[in-house]
Amino acid sequence: MKKNHTFLRVGTLSILIAAIAATPIIAQETAVPQTSEATATFTAPDTDKPVVPVDPTDPTKPLDPIDPEDGKGTGSVGPMTIDYVPHFKFKPTAIEEKAQTIQAISMNPYVQVSDRTATGKGWTLSAQLGDFTNTMQTPETTDDHTLNSATITLTSGAVSSTDATNLNKPVGQTPIVLTAGGGQVTIMQATTHNGMGTWLMSWLGDSAQTENAKVTLNADTKGARVGDYKSEINWTLSQQP
Repeated sequence: MKKNHTFLRVGTLSILIAAIAATPIIAQETAVPQTSEATATFTAPDTDKPVVPVDPTDPTKPLDPIDPEDGKGTGSVGPMTIDYVPHFKFKPTAIEEKAQTIQAISMNPYVQVSDRTATGKGWTLSAQLGDFTNTMQTPETTDDHTLNSATITLTSGAVSSTDATNLNKPVGQTPIVLTAGGGQVTIMQATTHNGMGTWLMSWLGDSAQTENAKVTLNADTKGARVGDYKSEINWTLSQQP
């Protein structure tokens, strides 16, 4: 009897193996991959209106009021604009027989530019300082006089944006030396893919002081005339080729 049971178990196992072997293996079918598209169209921003000058201490807010002693909004329109330019005013200084360094009494000078080209080509902001000339007719002087060896030096300028999340910032130069009667000097520069949007470069003085050590006039006052000297600064914003 034991042998018969053994044969039965072996026979059952053989049938089970045969059944498994006879079960067909179904291959997994895969469809041919396909592609589709997602599209979006962007148009150039509106450049028919000027960009409002903003507060250099908080570029998220408009500059209000605009003090004509500090600078001026240009009202320029177009894809690339200089929105605001500073006036540099220096403290009254006694004439001496030597070169002097004179600090500005302009406490919040800054320049603001906007790139609304949406091309990402980059740009360069430069400035050119004209001669410092005494053209004010006073009882003490009746002739024009040009100040000798005059330069304006700007140090520790800060670059900021109206959009705090914009990390594609231009590079501000420092120090910047503008020579009276000299050529163009680079102020800020944006390389390719940088500088889009509105940007400021500011030379803000210490609010606890009455003079701005970041903006100085260096001039030989020997032979200077009594009265006011004035120079024009020409600002130029040009797109990279």
